[in-house]
Formats: sequence, C-alpha cells, structure tokens
Amino acid sequence: AGLAQLQTVDHGPAGVSVTGVVANDAQRVKAQDVLKANYVSGTVDVQTVGELASASVDVARIRGLQAVARPIGLAAVELRTTPLDPDGRAKLTQAVRTDVPGLKRLVLRDDMPPPDELSAGLEELVK
Repeated sequence: AGLAQLQTVDHGPAGVSVTGVVANDAQRVKAQDVLKANYVSGTVDVQTVGELASASVDVARIRGLQAVARPIGLAAVELRTTPLDPDGRAKLTQAVRTDVPGLKRLVLRDDMPPPDELSAGLEELVK
C-alpha cells in the first residue's frame, strides 16, 4: 500500500495493530483504509512527522526554552532553540529522544536569538 515504513502485528482474533510514522494525515487515512478494504479488524496508531516536530517543541518548552521545529524527513526533525551550553544541549537531546519515541533522527540547532534580542530587532524594523 506504499506504507512500508509501518509495522504490523497480528494479534489473532483481536485484529492487527499498525504503528509507525507517516508523512501526513493522508497517509494515516490510507493505512486505515487498507485495513478496512481487507476486512481486517484492528487499530492504526501512527504519528505524522509533523506531530513528532510538535512534540519535540513541547519537550524544549517544558524546559523553559524558546523552540521551533520542522520535519526534515520521515521520523526526522530539525529542532531550533535559543542558545544552550553543552550540558543543556545533551540533556535536551536525551529528553527529546526519551519523550518522542517515534523520532529516529534529531538535528538540534541552538542558534535562535534570545527573545529579548528578537524583540529589539522587531522594534528596529517598525521604526
């Protein structure tokens, strides 16, 4: 069905469970449709890469960081944060990998300007 990246487990009479990461909601629906079309009962518990990006941002924000993220591939996310020291970088990387288990690749860039610098730059633009 073009969704080779998904994993399926046959639970016998309980049906099939489908897990993994897809590019978008359309692919999630496609996985659900494949089960229905084959009259197979079961559950589809897949995440989109956009959901992985959002979850990565949430992990950073819980730790008090400004952050944005974008998908850069299937199960791969680029997470940008305000500057971190090496220890903070290591802790954030570990936290994201622990709290976002579907993520296979994380690119962490800590080059976002701090909020006060960003505000000052915006004020200069409107003058």
